[in-house]
Amino acid sequence: MNKFGSARAWEWKQEEKAAIDVKTECALLLYTESRACVYLNRKRHALTGSHMLYVQPQTNVSIEPAGKECTVVGLFFRSYRLQEQGTDTLLYRLDYSKLPNNGFVLKPLPSSVPTLVRKLLRLSGASGPYDESACDRAVDELVQLILKQMNANKQKSRVSGQQAVEETMQAILQRCELDWNRDDVAEDKRFNSSHLSRAFKQQSGYSFSAFLIKVRLNRAKLLLLSTDLTLDSIAHEVGFLSGLYLSRRFKRDCGLSPSDYRAQMREKFPTRIAAMHQAGNLLALGIQPIAASLAPWNTAAVLHKELLEGGTFPFFELEDLERMAELRPELILIPEYTLLQNARKLQQLERIAPVLFFPSFRVDPIAQLRQLAGIVGRKAEAERWIADFLRQGKLWKQNLLKRIPSSETAALYELRGRNHVIVWPLGFRGSCNLYRTLKVHPPSSVQRDALDRDTELVIPLERLPVYAADHMFVLIDDSEDRYERLYDQLSEHPVWTALEAYRKGRIYRLPLSAFWSEDALTLERQLPLLAEAVDEAFRLESSPAQS
Repeated sequence: MNKFGSARAWEWKQEEKAAIDVKTECALLLYTESRACVYLNRKRHALTGSHMLYVQPQTNVSIEPAGKECTVVGLFFRSYRLQEQGTDTLLYRLDYSKLPNNGFVLKPLPSSVPTLVRKLLRLSGASGPYDESACDRAVDELVQLILKQMNANKQKSRVSGQQAVEETMQAILQRCELDWNRDDVAEDKRFNSSHLSRAFKQQSGYSFSAFLIKVRLNRAKLLLLSTDLTLDSIAHEVGFLSGLYLSRRFKRDCGLSPSDYRAQMREKFPTRIAAMHQAGNLLALGIQPIAASLAPWNTAAVLHKELLEGGTFPFFELEDLERMAELRPELILIPEYTLLQNARKLQQLERIAPVLFFPSFRVDPIAQLRQLAGIVGRKAEAERWIADFLRQGKLWKQNLLKRIPSSETAALYELRGRNHVIVWPLGFRGSCNLYRTLKVHPPSSVQRDALDRDTELVIPLERLPVYAADHMFVLIDDSEDRYERLYDQLSEHPVWTALEAYRKGRIYRLPLSAFWSEDALTLERQLPLLAEAVDEAFRLESSPAQS
C-alpha cells in the first residue's frame, strides 16, 4: 500500500542557479518538464521530461536547474506492507524493501505520468482538505509503473541483494557480539557468498568482515571511554574471542593499544565536538558543539536557537566536509543509521577527526547521556543534570495529575494524513517522557501491541478506537503549512468525533518538529510542551462556559 505525503514544486527563474538541498524522510519521485541536475550519493543524474527519478528515504538530495528556467516537482510518499491481519484487524508497517535502488529511472514515461503529476500537485496545493484517496490512488499508480518496469528489466534480484545487505548491516549493528559468519548469512539470505560479498562491498564500501570489525571496534571504543571494564570483559561484550585478540586487532586498525587509547582520550577529554546527533546531550553536559546537524530527526527544533546563539555552526547532516575540516573538531559523533545509508561517509569523516557512532533508535536517553558523559569527562555534570531532570519530572507529573488522573489512560499517536495513525513505542517521538518521566498508563492494547512488542503500529483510522486512550497526545507534522489543516480534519472525520477523548476535549496536539528526537535536553524542553498542550485543551473546553 502506498500513501501520498505531499507534493512540492521548486522553481528557478531566469539566471537563477542556486541549488536546493532536500533531506527525504520518506520516498521521493522527481519530475520536470524542462531540464535539471540531481545529485545524490555523490552521483549526478540528469533529469528531463522523458523520465522520472526515484529517491530512497533518508537521502540527501541536491537539485539545480540545467537551463535558464526550470520547475522540478517532488512527490513524497510512504510505502507500507500488511504486517498482521485478523478478523477485524489490519496492521501496516513502513516497508520500502520492494522499491528500487536510489537513482532508479522510470523511462520511458507513459503518457499518463505528466497528468498524474499535475493532478497530485494541484490536489496537494488546494486550499482546504484535499481528496486523500485520489492522491493515494495517483501515487500508487506511479509506484506500480516503477514495479512493472523493475520486473521488466529483471532488476528484482539486485533489489533483493540490496535488501539482504541492509538487513545484515542492521542486524550486525544491533548484535555485533554474535558469532557472525559470511557463509551462514549468505545461505540464510539465499545468495552465494561471492554474490553477497560483492553486494556488501558495493553498497557499504566495506567487505563483510571489515564492516563487522568496524562495528565491534566502535562498540569497544565506547566501552573503553565510558566504563572501567577490563579488556577481557569488553572483548566478550563486543564479540572478540579474548582481550588479547581485541588488543591486537585494535592496535592494527587504530594505531594504538586499547589501554593507550583509553589513557590518551582521558588525558585530554575532547571539547571541540561536531555532532550529527547528541547535540542536546552535549548541551546538557555543558559542552557547546562546534558544529551540529539541525535536521529535526537529528536535533529537535526546540534546541536550534540555543545552538545557533551559542556559536554552533549549522550543518545539514555534516555534509560540508571541507568546512568540517576547517573547524578542526577533536571528535565527531554520528548516529548508526548513517552506516546503513552510506557507510562511506564514516570513512570520509575519519579523515578529519576520530568518529564515534551511537545507536539512534530504541535508546534509553538517560543511559546514553551517561555513556557520553564518560567519554567527554563530564560524569558529575551528567548526574547533576539527571537529578534535576527527575525533580522537574516529578513536578510536571504532579501538575499533570490535575488533568490526567492515574486511573485514566494516555498514549502517544502520530497523524499521517486523514486515514492513518502511528502508535509509537518507547524510544520514539518523545514517548520516554510520556511513559517513563510522567508515568502515564497506556491502554492495554497499546501496551500489548506497541510497547511490549517494541514496534510502531501503522493502523488505518478505522482501527483507532481499539487503541484510543482516555487522553490522546497527537503529533502533527508542522514542517509545512499543513499543521492547522490536518488538525482541523479531526473534527470532520466520524472516527475521531466518535472517540470519547474527542467528545471530552482530551486530544492534545503536539508539533512533530519538537518531538523527532529524544536526547537529554530535548526531553527537558518537551515537558512544558506536553503540559501546555493539555492546558490548552482544557482552556478551550472551559472558554464557552466562561464567556
